[in-house]
Parts: sequence; C-alpha cells; structure tokens
Amino acid sequence: MAGMEELLNLYPPGKNASQEKEKGVKRKTSDSPGRKTLEKMAPQSTLDIHGLKGEEAKREVLFFIRNCRKRGLKKGLIIHGKGLHSPEGAVLRPMVRKLLSSHPQIKNWGKAPRNEGGEGATWFIV
Repeated sequence: MAGMEELLNLYPPGKNASQEKEKGVKRKTSDSPGRKTLEKMAPQSTLDIHGLKGEEAKREVLFFIRNCRKRGLKKGLIIHGKGLHSPEGAVLRPMVRKLLSSHPQIKNWGKAPRNEGGEGATWFIV
C-alpha cells in the first residue's frame, strides 16, 4: 500500500516537466497519481455511517463526496458495516455502492481491504 510519503517521493511538489525532462525522468503529463496507485493508497478521509437510516446515510455520503472534492482529496472510505445485525440484512452497503456507481464524479470504487473494514467498508476515488 502506497503511503503519502511514497507518493511525495514519486510526485514531489514544485517540480515541473521541463526540470524532469532534463534529468531524463519519464513521467505522465498529469501531476495526479495513476488510478492503480490511488486504489492502493490509504484513504485520505473516512466517513462512518453505522446506525444511520437510508436517506440520512445517503445525504451524509453525498456531503462527504463533495467535501472530499472541495478539499482536493482523491480517495475516501465509507464505513457502512456488513448488515449482520440488521433484521432486513445489509441495507447501507448496497445503497452506498449503488450511489457510488451512479455518481458522475466517482471514478472508481471497491470493497475495502480487510485491514480497512473488508465487506463492511467501501473506498472510492474522485
């Protein structure tokens, strides 16, 4: 998993393409890390929606996505739980994943790795 320090080493602030070209460094034209790098890095912000009802949870998720974009963050994590204690089964997980799938500003999303919640959490990239 790429940490922030590793990303800063790969993409140091203040360098421009002409400086790197002189040194013979090959690099993408964009300053943002690649999608695969983002998928592997730790989330930059987390939202826990345990215990919230559907509409309230949806509002919180949409606000969280907007807030991540406003702050310039690339990766977020939503902790929704597995739905094991809910009489009707998982409610929040499918709602979150459907919302992320249809959101125009979400580039990718997926099940969190085990150490970040596994099936009980979902990461996304804006």
